Amino acid sequence: MKNIFTELTSLRNEKSVEKNFIYPLIRWLNYKDSLVRVDESIESIEIPKGNIKELFRPDAVLFVNDKPRIVIEVKAPNANLIKATYQVASYALMINRRYSSINPIRYCIISDGLVTHIMNWDSIQPFMTIKFSKWKAKNKKVAWVKNNLSFDRFQREMWFKVGRIGDQPVEQEASMLIHNEAISWATMTRFLHVARHDGNGYGAALENPWHRTSYFQLVQLNWIEPEDIDKAHFENLRNMKSFSKSYFSRLVGFNLTNKGRKVLKLLKTDPEFKSRFNIKSFFNGY
Repeated sequence: MKNIFTELTSLRNEKSVEKNFIYPLIRWLNYKDSLVRVDESIESIEIPKGNIKELFRPDAVLFVNDKPRIVIEVKAPNANLIKATYQVASYALMINRRYSSINPIRYCIISDGLVTHIMNWDSIQPFMTIKFSKWKAKNKKVAWVKNNLSFDRFQREMWFKVGRIGDQPVEQEASMLIHNEAISWATMTRFLHVARHDGNGYGAALENPWHRTSYFQLVQLNWIEPEDIDKAHFENLRNMKSFSKSYFSRLVGFNLTNKGRKVLKLLKTDPEFKSRFNIKSFFNGY
């Protein structure tokens, strides 16, 4: 049996998994050798292990623009990958804590060659698992990995960051705008958690300042637009900084723009987004 990287028989131990599966995967994602740290070039960090701490160092870390982006842990075929998920997630957490305004490590990959888990940096639960035989060119999961974990993807994020919010066309992967600092996952989900569809239209309960901030950001991005009847109410929302349930308990009406509909279409099929957020009440209306 063979996939796009290697023959199944070539995976005999941890080193062979690294050589025949992981390194081809890294090259397939377009990371040059200078962007890949392995072995002793990776910093060992103390991570919690019950009441004690242990030193841990992953097998590879992928860098973009001098920041760690993906952590990779390799195991021998048929190894227990459960322990590794905790170790890798703890390592990513410790590294990201060093940065005040961003979390540079985005994903963690754990693989024994036969099974590959992909996790968000802040979770020990994989949102995607790909078996050896499924690494085929036309596989949807494989296509997602190529589109979201590649060096080119992180470079495109940097391109978006230098522009003004909302300047770039949504067709160039709207979910990317959520991934970078222009609008965070937290901003998007805060808004969607308070947004509802009642059969006639959309509305959002904006009692908290952070919900109002999220709402205003999405208006700026031209993903949603306030209904005319609520424009005055919306201006009051913008000017109030505190929590006020009594005054703002009624929903603020809004409509989805064409750009907003395209964004939702992308998010509905994004495995990472679905793994993080349960917002069926909103998407059912959409």
